[in-house]
Amino acid sequence: MDRIFGGKCLNVEMQLNTKLYGNQEWAHLYFGLTIRQVWKFARHIIENIKPPVLTIELNKPFWIMEARGNFTVMSAWDYFQRRREPNTVFRNIWVKGLPFKIAFFMWKVIIKVWTVQVVPRLKPVFHALPSIIVWELWKRRNCYKHGDVITVTKVIWELPEHDCVKINTDGASRGNPGRSSIGFAIRDSEGDMRYARGKEIQEVTNIEAEANVILEAVKHCVQYGYFNILIQTDSLLMKNVVDGTWESPWAVDVYVEEIKEYMRSCNCRISHIMREVNKLADYLANYALDNGDYEAHNFAQLETQGKRIVNTDKMQCPYLRIIVDMI
Repeated sequence: MDRIFGGKCLNVEMQLNTKLYGNQEWAHLYFGLTIRQVWKFARHIIENIKPPVLTIELNKPFWIMEARGNFTVMSAWDYFQRRREPNTVFRNIWVKGLPFKIAFFMWKVIIKVWTVQVVPRLKPVFHALPSIIVWELWKRRNCYKHGDVITVTKVIWELPEHDCVKINTDGASRGNPGRSSIGFAIRDSEGDMRYARGKEIQEVTNIEAEANVILEAVKHCVQYGYFNILIQTDSLLMKNVVDGTWESPWAVDVYVEEIKEYMRSCNCRISHIMREVNKLADYLANYALDNGDYEAHNFAQLETQGKRIVNTDKMQCPYLRIIVDMI
């Protein structure tokens, strides 16, 4: 018969038979009780705590899904029908009104593409692939229904030739004229960054900011010994003005003459690119307006966003240029 004394479980009858006659101080050592008090407790247990009879129900089951504790098939069915909160992506796939074939196709594409084992640097590309596929299908559907009103082209930042550096330039003017800044980045034939600069300048127009950044970039290259240079700008006006195709506007005439002077001192060319592949220069120009002047002499000194753009360009990942023709 068991009893708890001071947190210790002890069989009273066994202890009394084995230890009482051998060492009469055990009860005092364990519980601080005398032998008389131990006998008193043992007699009380025997007289007042009766063993359970067979008619008493020792364990009664309760079904926690019901308030009354009784098991029902309906409550079990409701329990097994419970689902976890659906994933955001899947919630956007399985929507009412979307044909089942399309939803099932999207689900299969996402599961197969997102779970494929690839090197870490290619994971962003595979994560974006389902969106590109769905967008192409949606574009084709609109073309069949409304005609060719949307044009999508892929543009890539191309690596410069061997022993050549490429300068991407961009000027920003918020207000035109308003707060203005310039940004340019110099990269080699491997796509590695040599120098990046973002700087706020005086308030000018957009075209003046574009001219200013081209001048600053080519001047820096000549001063640091780069003589095989390719300048890329997303301003078609400045490209045509510098190479002499168009007449120079009076507002940038001084800049253009100085640019041409530096270009004659080296092997320098200028070309036009789409703004989608001029993201690094655009980022540097806007960073200067938002956070102050910025300068980096290598890849490690770039901010996180700048590093991401450099790596994307270096891997030759395409950008999508979307043109909507209003009809």
